[in-house]
Amino acid sequence: MTYNFVKDLNYYVRIYNNIDKETCDEILKNISTINYSQHTFTNPVDINITETQSGDNELEISGNNSYRNEKLEKNIWNSLYQYHNDINCSWLTTWAGYSLPRWNKYSENKQMAPHVDRIKSLFDGNIKGDPTLTILCMLNDDFEGGEFIMFDNEIIPLNKGDIMVFPSNFLYPHAVMPVKSGVRYSCVSWSW
Repeated sequence: MTYNFVKDLNYYVRIYNNIDKETCDEILKNISTINYSQHTFTNPVDINITETQSGDNELEISGNNSYRNEKLEKNIWNSLYQYHNDINCSWLTTWAGYSLPRWNKYSENKQMAPHVDRIKSLFDGNIKGDPTLTILCMLNDDFEGGEFIMFDNEIIPLNKGDIMVFPSNFLYPHAVMPVKSGVRYSCVSWSW
């Protein structure tokens, strides 16, 4: 018997252009006025400690319930559905749910340090599980810098309206380089 296991990690990173420009503009208008706070990472040794990895240059985030957009949430669902069909793995056929988007704001000199998405805070309440997929949505591209980096410093080009889906595990470390000018807005959700 022959199995078709794909060992190329890039195979499991997919980009879909699923958010129309008007929806991106509507979201940007609404999230530009919400409250943001500096992002922190959970300490891998002691999960009761959170800390920045980039000092004052760490991006700012806003919680999952600060603003909702039905079109975006439908686009996230569609991207997950499309991803599962494209990957075509019998062991990855569905998902139990996905988180509401968390809004990311990268002003000048802000970045996200290298990390993996082991998001335990999603599962502190009624939801139990582990994140299996990261869903990153780019909301604008009128900034300089802020490149998304993965795999030996490979730049993954992302444009306004793109939704990137990839596994949320230790094989997919990633980072966002410092923004040189403008403001980079994105959002992220995780499926389980």
